[in-house]
Amino acid sequence: MIEHLSRSARYARKMRARGICPQCCRENPGSKYACDACRSRNADCLTKRRRTDMAYLERVRRENRERMAARRHERKVAGLCVICGKELLDRHNVACQACRQRRREYRAGKPEEKRRQEIERKVQYEHDRRLRLYAAGLCIRCGGARDAKHRMCLTCRIVQNKKKALRRQRAA
Repeated sequence: MIEHLSRSARYARKMRARGICPQCCRENPGSKYACDACRSRNADCLTKRRRTDMAYLERVRRENRERMAARRHERKVAGLCVICGKELLDRHNVACQACRQRRREYRAGKPEEKRRQEIERKVQYEHDRRLRLYAAGLCIRCGGARDAKHRMCLTCRIVQNKKKALRRQRAA
């Protein structure tokens, strides 16, 4: 059976058969493929490549998060479901009935302990975020500039007051 190898693969195989490293042409390779010096050099290059790949992946993830946040905001402002983009029948929600039902089913399938831990983690994150923004002199809701005597900026206070009034109206 004839093997169809590239010229460089045939060369490397021939050099290894002679007991010579195919990369640096020194005698007695330390392993089956290359000598120890070449293997460590290759490992350094691989580490650098992995580091740059991780930086690339992190950049892509950040861009995706930003793009998805922008899409969600656009859909919310337009009165569409933030998940699927269909028109909302109920203006008090940000997701349509079908998406909310899918979310409920997904959450119901999770174990109670895991759901509780997830909620606690989110609450703790929000608490830390608000403390950090308050300490920096920023609005705890949007991160914008605020008055010294309030925790939120004027816009966020107005929105919060409208939401509170709506909740009171629903409860009555």
